[in-house]
Amino acid sequence: MSVVLQILMAMLLALAVPDQGSQAVRADLAMMEGEFYLVAGEINGQAMPDDMVKSARRVTKNGVVTVYFGGQAAMTARIILDPSKKPRELNYEMIDGPSKGRRQLGIYELFDNPKHIELKLCVAGPDFDRPIDYSTSPGSGRTMTVWRRDKPGD
Repeated sequence: MSVVLQILMAMLLALAVPDQGSQAVRADLAMMEGEFYLVAGEINGQAMPDDMVKSARRVTKNGVVTVYFGGQAAMTARIILDPSKKPRELNYEMIDGPSKGRRQLGIYELFDNPKHIELKLCVAGPDFDRPIDYSTSPGSGRTMTVWRRDKPGD
């Protein structure tokens, strides 16, 4: 491959990947930092069992998230955000878990409430297209979750 073609491909790739240093990305990643607990979830159109919801935790540090169920790590991923899209887009670059080495595409919303921060996600499995809404249905390959992190003093 010619050097010119390699440079052009690198430039196009750089344009396609959101700038993880942008102010909006940094702000959203900062809101996602810390430990969140699951308040609701749905997988392929079915509500998550209560014991699964109650045992789930999501810990994000330096743009890497690990999700735990019953104290056991279920997955770890590097988070890539694009808050300029509507709905906001999220990519998981899977570091560990059943989808290790693959990418999962999703959408997200963040709510900064007086007592807590809430994170709503809809993420597709690795072989599925990015969701365009927060619905799930049988065979959709989607997981919709709502996570909450209490603010200090609550």
